[in-house]
Amino acid sequence: MRPTVRFLSDELIQKIIDEAREVLGTLGVEIHNPKVLDLLASHGAKVDAAKKFIAWATSKDYLALVASKEGWANVPPGTRISLYENPDYVSVPFAKMTLDSINAADPTKPTVKPVPYVGVQFVAIPEFAGLATTVGQIFSAALAGEKSADDALAEAQDVATREMTKAGYIK
Repeated sequence: MRPTVRFLSDELIQKIIDEAREVLGTLGVEIHNPKVLDLLASHGAKVDAAKKFIAWATSKDYLALVASKEGWANVPPGTRISLYENPDYVSVPFAKMTLDSINAADPTKPTVKPVPYVGVQFVAIPEFAGLATTVGQIFSAALAGEKSADDALAEAQDVATREMTKAGYIK
């Protein structure tokens, strides 16, 4: 077993997670740290456009748009607590299971075997692990300066579209 370093107690980690869920679920995401913004910009990111996109992609309006075009079953889960308070979404057969799974995930024990990090991801499709690895490698190459952010985004979109089509999610 790998040694782990713990700077925070389990109680403090849980408090941070609970408060982060509340903030993310009610306010969304904004990046204000100048170092992070400079890093993103230095690697070709269009920071203002990215901030606008993140705000839009986590907004209630976006969820309503997806629902109106694709149905409530296709709304991205986990982006807003308010989604699980929406009667239309709650009626989707897997909504309760998804919320229960998100709430049951223990960020201090994210894998079956112990790991030296804290955090979880939840995507309930079998293709996720492979897709996440590939997209992560593409984004890492962009962060390393091996390709532009625009090229990385285009390549990631192509990979995601190809894999989702192959799996039958996209007709």
